Amino acid sequence: MQAQDAYLVITVVNNLRYLRDKWNQNVALENTIRNSNILRMLLVEGNLEKAWRLCGYTYPIRLRAITLTNVLNKQERCRILTAIAGGAQYKEVIWAMMTVSLTDEEEGEKPSSHNPPKVEELTLDQYIRIPCMIIKEIDINRIELIKYVANKLGGAHLDFTRSNKPLEQKFLALDSLHNYQQIDKNVIPYELLSIGQELINSKHIQRLMKRKV
Repeated sequence: MQAQDAYLVITVVNNLRYLRDKWNQNVALENTIRNSNILRMLLVEGNLEKAWRLCGYTYPIRLRAITLTNVLNKQERCRILTAIAGGAQYKEVIWAMMTVSLTDEEEGEKPSSHNPPKVEELTLDQYIRIPCMIIKEIDINRIELIKYVANKLGGAHLDFTRSNKPLEQKFLALDSLHNYQQIDKNVIPYELLSIGQELINSKHIQRLMKRKV
């Protein structure tokens, strides 16, 4: 293995170990935003997949995660205000499958009850591409969420400007959920924490973390 490739593997393994050791149920939520660059390096820039291949594995990384399959299949999309997959354990509570839907008072309907969280086994590519959030009919996947936090909320850059580009419109939707004053009432860190914890709970990721580097 060339020196640069070896360095990439070392960096990925050490960052995964950091998530394992620090992103537990007692993590300070603001640290998920501060350290979002780790997720950007691993998933957005594709270095986790590169390290996996460099270590000789030919099959895809797989992991188990809560998905929004129930929400997407069983509720009318136009009635969903917010849906968040979640899955993080924080302060001895599992933060999973949070949904807020419109009601139709004329039909005497009540607010929709939460569907039970659906845990699915996914490839890493599926995991980062399927929606982890729905905000007023706008799908947000994990890549887009990480870009929002790292590039806009201060993980790497602070940038409050928005344009008419499709991704920036998704960032506008995320702005509507981001609570700038009270971090514990902000769903964004919980979803980031879910990503970190779901990664390190993967048996494939655990195998990678055990490598001598």
